[in-house]
Amino acid sequence: MKVQMKLFYTLCVSLLLLIAGAGMAQTSDSTEVISGEITYISADRIFGEPGSDSGLELGDTLNVIRDDAKIGSMVITAISSNSHSAQIVEQSTDFSVGDGLKITKTIKMEPEEQLGRIIPRDTLEAEQPPDTITAKEEYAAEQKKQPDRKTFLQSSGSVTLRYYGIFSNRSVSTFHQPAALIRWRGEEIGGSPLRFEFYGRAQKDLASDLSQRGGNRPLLRVYSAGFTYDGPDTDVIWQIGRVYPRNVSGMGTIDGVMYGREHNNLKYGVTAGFRPDYYNNAVNTEILKTGTYIGWSNGEYGAGGYSGVMAFVGQYRNGMVDREYFTLRQSYTPISSLRLSYVGDFTLDRNNNSDQIGFFTPSNSYLRLNWSHFSWMRLSLRYSYRKSIRLFATQSSIADSDYNYQSRQGMNGSIYFSLPWDITLYVSQNYRTHQTASKPVLQTSGALYFRDVLDSDIRVRTRYSHGSNEFSTTNNYSVSADRTLWNSTSVEAGYDLYQYTLRGRASARNRHNYNLDVRRQIFESSYFSFRYDYFTDENFSTQQVSASLSFNY
Repeated sequence: MKVQMKLFYTLCVSLLLLIAGAGMAQTSDSTEVISGEITYISADRIFGEPGSDSGLELGDTLNVIRDDAKIGSMVITAISSNSHSAQIVEQSTDFSVGDGLKITKTIKMEPEEQLGRIIPRDTLEAEQPPDTITAKEEYAAEQKKQPDRKTFLQSSGSVTLRYYGIFSNRSVSTFHQPAALIRWRGEEIGGSPLRFEFYGRAQKDLASDLSQRGGNRPLLRVYSAGFTYDGPDTDVIWQIGRVYPRNVSGMGTIDGVMYGREHNNLKYGVTAGFRPDYYNNAVNTEILKTGTYIGWSNGEYGAGGYSGVMAFVGQYRNGMVDREYFTLRQSYTPISSLRLSYVGDFTLDRNNNSDQIGFFTPSNSYLRLNWSHFSWMRLSLRYSYRKSIRLFATQSSIADSDYNYQSRQGMNGSIYFSLPWDITLYVSQNYRTHQTASKPVLQTSGALYFRDVLDSDIRVRTRYSHGSNEFSTTNNYSVSADRTLWNSTSVEAGYDLYQYTLRGRASARNRHNYNLDVRRQIFESSYFSFRYDYFTDENFSTQQVSASLSFNY
């Protein structure tokens, strides 16, 4: 019976292809491949190049490529002449700066009687008589006379209702929190490249023992609320309000402004603002953040392409220097299968703490090499160096001269294999030394992904990790399986075993975690999810429950 059904589906698909082929026989299509790369990643958006000048349009879906393999996709939500921003549609692993972007766009060539209206002029000049070009120009002139029927703004957003609870045999661990996450975006305000974005979280802590922890948190926290001007017809970019400056990494969200310009392959700008006070949502003038940046690229993507950004960031507390540093980010692709990336932060110490970090010191940097000569293998190597690690919170009142500093460096390597039967193997090794530690930190991990076990549509993930330092050793084993059942309902079940052993002890402390995750699409743009976790070890047990209902519009 199963063989007959497969034969039936094959015949149906063949018939549809024949019908589609007959319908398309009257047209001639050409395709164009547009490539780019991710240039910056914020809390809720991905920024990349190129922009509309290369043929990209608002709403295009871009494939994210790493080492010649697709790792996800994203849809363009805003675009300028040289860059764009997008939201994630799907991803098999976290995206990174430097990941490639690719889209294949189809240019439809309609019958000859319509050529004068929709085919680009350069095509007409090469293939059509002069009178056809005249018809196209007359049609374009008529379209300009038509009234603009655009709405005042394009509105979109989402509302997510959530509940999160913890139930434990330890009373201080009890926790109840209903919350609502609200996102709203108004684009093309008045037909201009201006948009307004809002992201906030309303929440209420209901646990009776919260009074012992300092009381309830505020009902509403505004994480972002501001205007952004960025369109395909202007080289000017600015932001104002509670915004995340996208071209100066490390600043975080500010209550302030950002102004920038893009000219050919060069971009530059300045930004300034205060660190927000999320507790009362007011502007707090205690900590001022400023920054300036300049970026460049050769406009090439793939082999021979390079890009970079250099920025200066200053943080000042009540008029005094709190932290100042330069940051440099570069990527270079000498050949299509090899990418080199460098990120470096350099601390500028104007407080004369030369006994700690020096006047101008590399404080955090790494060099990464990604190589993928074979379609079934991807290799990544990374060397990192970090100095001047602050052991106290930045927002504390401790002066810079009282901070503690140390340095560390390490190597990390990872390798992916795409095996037969739709199986992926991942292995990673990390080696890190600390200035004040007598033994290095070793971390080893590996994972196997089975995407379709025995043609059952069941996906299985297994993972193992091991870590050791001069104080302890840890081991973690996990396995999970998920399958899409009826009516777009996905169910996932998993188990984790975490082992922790202190140096000098013979026995390990074991913690078990059993979890269940259910996700269901209710309507076209509404989703429901539920997750249950049960943690237990020798001393206590804890249950965690979370549920959410999301509406997108």
